[in-house]
Amino acid sequence: MRLMASPLKIGSSRMNRAPSMAASAIMPIIAPAGFMDHVVAETVLAGNAMTRRLYYQYGVLLPRSPFGHLDQAIGKNVAAGAIGLIAPTREITLDIEEMTVDGVKMVFQNTPGTEAPAEMNTYFRQFRALWAAENITGTIHNIYTLRGALIRDALAWSRQINRAPHLLGQEAEVIFTAHSWPRWGNARIQEVMRTQRDACAHLNNEVLNLANQGVTINEVHNVYRLPKSLRQNWAAHSYHGSEKHNCAA
Repeated sequence: MRLMASPLKIGSSRMNRAPSMAASAIMPIIAPAGFMDHVVAETVLAGNAMTRRLYYQYGVLLPRSPFGHLDQAIGKNVAAGAIGLIAPTREITLDIEEMTVDGVKMVFQNTPGTEAPAEMNTYFRQFRALWAAENITGTIHNIYTLRGALIRDALAWSRQINRAPHLLGQEAEVIFTAHSWPRWGNARIQEVMRTQRDACAHLNNEVLNLANQGVTINEVHNVYRLPKSLRQNWAAHSYHGSEKHNCAA
């Protein structure tokens, strides 16, 4: 499966097959609608600029030693080397699509405009397991990335998270994601999803409210705060994305 168009996620895809083999002969490659358009935009058209910024953002070239390491909060580091890509063999074009791959039943939820312009969640019904891609993390995520990806839509992100429990997560007993640890038990899953949904919605609504009161882009980071009810929840802490950075996006 392909989740988003960032080279951080798709760059190692050629490792999954031998160069002499056709991709379609090995496995289906499933991606959300619009995936290839966004890959070209971010990785080809703006590829040099994005990669250069990524190296600065993540300190990829800084030396590693037993005495120091630059962490990325939701990942220990990013891979270096050539970027490869295998085109999808199947796109998910509907809001919800079901498919069986090698005997495993999958339910796909298209979630455009969230962590990436083309993104999707996947529910494995027989395992009661929800793969939430990058849409749910263990911390606040970026609305604006330091490497310069398209600014994310916090309100659309909140709405897609809100849809997920009703469409996919009512029976889930584990949620696992690209950037953080699994959560077990449906009650915990619902709590984390509500927290991240509400954090995105509050960011959108309160920043708009502050702008209407005359708070400028150069002032908003000193004014905007998540409410205490959200700040007390681990999933709303600024360990990767930052509310001070996001509110100016």
